[in-house]
Amino acid sequence: MAAPTDLNEPARFLRICEQLSRMGIPMSSDLDGTTRRDAIAIAEQTQRWEIALEQVSVPFLAGGYQRSLLIRSGWFLLLLIWITTILLTFSCEAVLPTYERFYDEFAAEHLPAGVTNPSGPITNDETGNDIGWLVQILPFIEQQNAFDQFDPKTSIYSDENLPLRELSIPTFLCPSFPHEITEDGYGMTNFAACYHDVESPIDEDNHGLMYLNSSVRYSEIRDGSSHTILVAEMIPTENSLGWPSGTEASLRNSGSLDGAAQLLSLPRMEFGSQETGGLASAHPGGAHATFADGAVRFLMWSIDPITLQNLGHRSDGVVIQE
Repeated sequence: MAAPTDLNEPARFLRICEQLSRMGIPMSSDLDGTTRRDAIAIAEQTQRWEIALEQVSVPFLAGGYQRSLLIRSGWFLLLLIWITTILLTFSCEAVLPTYERFYDEFAAEHLPAGVTNPSGPITNDETGNDIGWLVQILPFIEQQNAFDQFDPKTSIYSDENLPLRELSIPTFLCPSFPHEITEDGYGMTNFAACYHDVESPIDEDNHGLMYLNSSVRYSEIRDGSSHTILVAEMIPTENSLGWPSGTEASLRNSGSLDGAAQLLSLPRMEFGSQETGGLASAHPGGAHATFADGAVRFLMWSIDPITLQNLGHRSDGVVIQE
């Protein structure tokens, strides 16, 4: 995308902030002392917001995608867009002055790690550090108080981090999802970063965008950001380790797309396993996914399984037909 050079662009950003605030999504936008370079970055981010908001307001699927579904799913789409924009902001060279960088590496223009741990593969149990990507974005979604409860010097499963794990954060849940906490009292999420294209352990050699100790630059998304899934819907397990955990609790692969007609009961996780499961939702017809360019699309149950796998791989070289 060519960077805009009009320094009036921040005014457009302010208008979008106001529009999102009316929808219940607060955005801080203190632009005092903004440099020309910051203004250009803001303008680029504004374009992403405008594109995303347009996709919320119009049907974008052929073959019977009804407006009623958009209305029911609208709030979830906005939440998905908001989290995606935060992730895109992480990868910008210059970001809004009101946001502090969580790690110095964000200045190096790459996405955050899906999970941080000294070694892999990741297993579904309370061993290792397993600090997930959702913990890393807390300061950027107006959850500074929650982030202040996080002790980065210990495991996410330590007693020091138990208050964080027990938090249920509405931003991380689909509004239509009837559950908030696991059977052990940990908060859940319906957002999963896509770490790989098939069922495989979470490790440092995965093909997705956020995986173990990853630091994917946009130049490494060889298939194109518009053809690579960043975050998508999932159905959490009832014995999940909680949204702060970088296990199957917040990371999934694009090897499958499943649905649930009802959510009276949730699937269960096998402790000690290295399986995560694929994408999933209880919405009729399919699941929402946001791509690395900021666009939110609805993946239908009828999607070709190979195409779905291709969308979870950042650089397999396959040309995907629109």
